[in-house]
Amino acid sequence: MGDTITSVTIEDKKPAAKPNRKPTTDPTAVSIEVSPLKRKEQDEPTIILPKKRTNFLPTRELNNSNTPSTGPHISVYAFHPILPIEAYLYIRDQQNDVFVNGYKKFCDKNLDDDELTKANFTKCLNRRVPNTNNQIMLSEPKKFFRKVMIRYVADGTSTKETRQHGLRVIENFLKSDKNTDYVLDSIPTVDCTDESDPPSLDSFLLDKDIEEIIRNVFEESELNKDFYSKYKSVALKLWSGTYYSDFARQLGFPQ
Repeated sequence: MGDTITSVTIEDKKPAAKPNRKPTTDPTAVSIEVSPLKRKEQDEPTIILPKKRTNFLPTRELNNSNTPSTGPHISVYAFHPILPIEAYLYIRDQQNDVFVNGYKKFCDKNLDDDELTKANFTKCLNRRVPNTNNQIMLSEPKKFFRKVMIRYVADGTSTKETRQHGLRVIENFLKSDKNTDYVLDSIPTVDCTDESDPPSLDSFLLDKDIEEIIRNVFEESELNKDFYSKYKSVALKLWSGTYYSDFARQLGFPQ
């Protein structure tokens, strides 16, 4: 994604013709003023983003079409540009994950790994079935909970480069015989992020985990009943469907 854009205002510069003045070569030209943390979208004239916390970053101590269709692989997804979150999946096939018990031990502070710590991998969360009211995705046929590995990007913005780095770090960890019983010489990796239309958090995560991310990222003063109407482009990338938690409704999501 590169640098984050903070405000975009588009002003029509189509001047009226003046006598004795040479007309512009492009009468429909526009001027664009750019300032950090706001991104212009086609369907909204102006986008206002909520204020992010200055010291938001959690750590473990503090607490597609590009996807391979068969075989074990690690994929990564990023979300709305204001969210410094990356979600990593270690998938065996369409109905099963590879077990990530070593990673879970790391998140529970029962295993140390310097590279995971430096890259700021923090959580091992249950994966949500999209478009459901907090239904946990299960493997078939054994019904194990499927998992999402969460990373907070240290500089606050997920980019192609940060995701490639995260994929290298998590691949090295998950292919080590110290961390797994399912040892592979190499694991295919893929960045599944669609930067033009990133997924919502509720495509992957349960409501309680979405709430924790929101509280980690945004200023407490922003988390009120006006959030949904004021920051709708962001809100729709938190919860996208008809299932909203009590906390979401406190932020003004539809009843």
